[in-house]
Amino acid sequence: MSRRDRLTTLQKRVLVALAGMEPPWTLTGGAALAGFHLGHRETRDLDLFFRGHHELSPEMLRQAERRLDDAAFHHERLELGPAFARYRVDDGGDVVVVDLVAEPVASVEAPAQVEIDGRELAIDSAHEILTNKLNTLISRAELRDLLDAHELVAAGGDLGRALEDAA
Repeated sequence: MSRRDRLTTLQKRVLVALAGMEPPWTLTGGAALAGFHLGHRETRDLDLFFRGHHELSPEMLRQAERRLDDAAFHHERLELGPAFARYRVDDGGDVVVVDLVAEPVASVEAPAQVEIDGRELAIDSAHEILTNKLNTLISRAELRDLLDAHELVAAGGDLGRALEDAA
């Protein structure tokens, strides 16, 4: 895993604050790429997936909010659905959007375990993210997803395998 870290201090602090939740989450998407794999771009959000879950329970949301409170962050819930919650989190100077996502589909690869400030975090593999980006390109056409897929393949990602896993 590359460490060309492009995460902000606030993003790292939020990850540390939310580390250790039960059930555990996995960091995926642009923040996983920016902070742990490619470092090719910045991102203003954090995508935390709760794999093997069909919905976010009220206790999961309370736990996340309690941890943000304990870390002295200001937070506002922007969106809420059965399987999705979006928060705006700030520390008085910087802002990050945190998406909590219940993801019933299993990963194609086990996440890596990394440590930040003494807390262990699960991070999706580059292959997992490439597979998900290919699926995402079908449902939405955003330039950043195409850029991420291109950079993952340029860094040695197996496009053929990712296409098979995405099917």
